[in-house]
Amino acid sequence: MKNKKIIFIVLAILIIIAILVAVIVKKNANNGEKKETENIESFETQDMKLSVGKVATAGKYLIVEYEVDMKNVEDTEFGDETDYIDGFEYRLQRELKIDGKKILDVNDENEQISYKKSDNQARIYDVVDVSDVNINDNYNLEVNFFDFSSSDATVEDENSDDTNDVDEQIIVSNSGLEEIGALKLNLNKSETDKEATLIENSNSYEQEDITMKVECEIQMASAKFLVVNTETKATEEDYMNQEFDINVQDEKGNTLDVNKVQDIVFNLKSDLPMLQVKTIFGFIGENRDLKSVKLQAYIYNIEKNDNLKNKTWYKLENQVYTGNNSYNGSIKITRIGIDDSNVSFYFTRKGFVPMEDPIILARNSKGQTEYIVPDELEKIATNQYVANFSLLSIDDEEEKEEFSTSNLIGTENAEFTIFEDKTTKMLGEGLTIEI
Repeated sequence: MKNKKIIFIVLAILIIIAILVAVIVKKNANNGEKKETENIESFETQDMKLSVGKVATAGKYLIVEYEVDMKNVEDTEFGDETDYIDGFEYRLQRELKIDGKKILDVNDENEQISYKKSDNQARIYDVVDVSDVNINDNYNLEVNFFDFSSSDATVEDENSDDTNDVDEQIIVSNSGLEEIGALKLNLNKSETDKEATLIENSNSYEQEDITMKVECEIQMASAKFLVVNTETKATEEDYMNQEFDINVQDEKGNTLDVNKVQDIVFNLKSDLPMLQVKTIFGFIGENRDLKSVKLQAYIYNIEKNDNLKNKTWYKLENQVYTGNNSYNGSIKITRIGIDDSNVSFYFTRKGFVPMEDPIILARNSKGQTEYIVPDELEKIATNQYVANFSLLSIDDEEEKEEFSTSNLIGTENAEFTIFEDKTTKMLGEGLTIEI
């Protein structure tokens, strides 16, 4: 009898222990590491295929690399963003989340740098400040992508007595951002730390009208990034007709085509109003291996230059032409191609050439005060560019007059000149940086 009692007590203890173990295991399962989701590294739409490349963490920045392959460039905005040589401006509309917490909104574009690889391919980087985000050893990254869409729907007019009357129906248009795909990744911070190197770089300079300081330099296998903070005295009124920019030059002072994004803020809280600019420079492709660059800040007048009377204007003849601006920059036109629909100026450049200058200006007749800027201004090889003007074939004289200030109408009386030469002011002597 005594043995049975002991056996019963042992069984009871074992049952209690089993229950406690089950409770503890369940609790740990609920409070432990999050269950990993399936990785989604790419998706396709009717316009493109988008996939994720490298994901890196460096200091307070998270860098996400995307590869974009367009299926039909003509039917997308991809081709439209290659018209000028001031950096490839194609943007992905996306939002980023880490472990379900949003770290980048779909409208934030000051963190994204785009690089054109070919006529239908691009590599795009998000460089995101995550200083206020706690990134765990194992974390989930989710990137949701959007595109603009619109649709029309027919609804009945509630105020109408006859719902069968077509005239009483209302067309309602719906437009906005529509999600087109998502990337989901399970990541380990030790691994993403290995994808980028944070370089100690504290270059800075301060002059009377500007302060410029390097915040950090980040190196990846495919790109280098330089984050620079700039301050200059300014009021919003100063910038009613002016803009701020930073020209990137090589060691010889020649302007480089460097992809960059800027976040510009007017700080009006102090007695001395300041323009504060955070710039992220992306050294990609042919710029990846640069060892030294000069950053030259400047402000320029955004209005058209109406004082072109002293410029030299040339007839449209296939010869070699040269022109200089007032900032020691020069353009050499090596060839002019003319066909039934286009006039193309092939040229090289040297020295300081601000990105805002359309470089080649054209007009339809001698003495015409309104001038025409290129429809496209593209880089076709290292220091080789082309400015394209579309030709309109119009016989009606009234129509010719209507379009004469916006398009080239034939070539017989047309003229061109080099550089608009907008009013520009250099801020300081520039900052030379070893990268």
